[in-house]
Amino acid sequence: MGKSIKLKNNNYWSAESIVVDNIGTTLKDFLFFKKGESYNYGNNLVSNGVISSGATTLYTTIQTSKSMKNISNISASGYIYAVRGINGYVDIQTTNTSLDDFTIIATKQDDYHIRLGIKKDSKWNTTNNTLISIQFNGLKLTFS
Repeated sequence: MGKSIKLKNNNYWSAESIVVDNIGTTLKDFLFFKKGESYNYGNNLVSNGVISSGATTLYTTIQTSKSMKNISNISASGYIYAVRGINGYVDIQTTNTSLDDFTIIATKQDDYHIRLGIKKDSKWNTTNNTLISIQFNGLKLTFS
C-alpha cells in the first residue's frame, strides 16, 4: 500500500482508495502516470528550444500534466508542423512531418519535465545555439 493521508477526523486513506470520479479513477491515477499510459497533447503545442552543437539535434522541454515518478522510459510520436528560428523557418514550414522521420531521444528531466531531442541525419538549416520554436501536431507521449 502507498502513502496514507491523515484526514481531519483522524482517519487515514491511501491514494489508491480515494475515488475522484464516477468511473473509478483513484487519486493515484489522477496524480501519476502509469506504465503503458499515453498522453496526447493535441494540435498546436508550441515549445521553445535550441539547436545542438553539431546542428543535427533540436532540444526542447515538455511539461507533463501528472507526475512521472514511477516511469523510466518515454516514447514520442506525432508530427512537427513548423520549426522557426530567429531568421524564419528552419527546414520544416507548415507541413506535418512525422516524428518517425527523425531519431527521437525522450528523457525524463524530473518528475514533471521531458527533454525531447529531435535528431536529423543531416544538419538543420541553422547554426549552433540558435533559439528555435517547434510547433507540434498530435504529439503523443507513451510511458513505460
